[in-house]
Amino acid sequence: MTRGAVYADSDLGHRALLNLSLGFRPHEHATLFDRIGGQAAVDRLVDALYDRFEADAVIRAFFGRDLATGRSRQKRFVAEWLGGPSRYSDSAWGSLYQHHEDLPITRAVAARWLDHFRGALTDAVPAQSDAASIFERAHAVALALVNSENEPVERSVRASRHRSERIASCGVGARAVK
Repeated sequence: MTRGAVYADSDLGHRALLNLSLGFRPHEHATLFDRIGGQAAVDRLVDALYDRFEADAVIRAFFGRDLATGRSRQKRFVAEWLGGPSRYSDSAWGSLYQHHEDLPITRAVAARWLDHFRGALTDAVPAQSDAASIFERAHAVALALVNSENEPVERSVRASRHRSERIASCGVGARAVK
């Protein structure tokens, strides 16, 4: 009689999983979102990333005055991107390309962003294989968003604003709120 059969015939049936082979991986097909720890891990990742953005004048210039809204939106995006709940695309007004098309993204800027992302992954995702998988995906996306060969000229914060920030949703020009 095998050990599994003993468990099945007794009130210890719940222990049958202990008899599985070493190759058994119950979460092999779990999403990256689940494997890294769900929303709490995504929140740590995005917070670590945006903390790095705050300290980098080059990357910081690509964002508006306040990063709080961006952090919140990015947490929803990254969660969905890693296989979590689809709370981002339900409210997104445009594609990834549309969100970045007006920004002068060079290879150097993409590399700088990727350095920050790698650091944030190190802080937030303990499993190196999962971090490597996420970084590989982010690397491909960052390079796909490169749209300029020229380094951006020194400019004030977000001088090259996306059209969505210049036009109100009804099509009327936006006004500065003081």
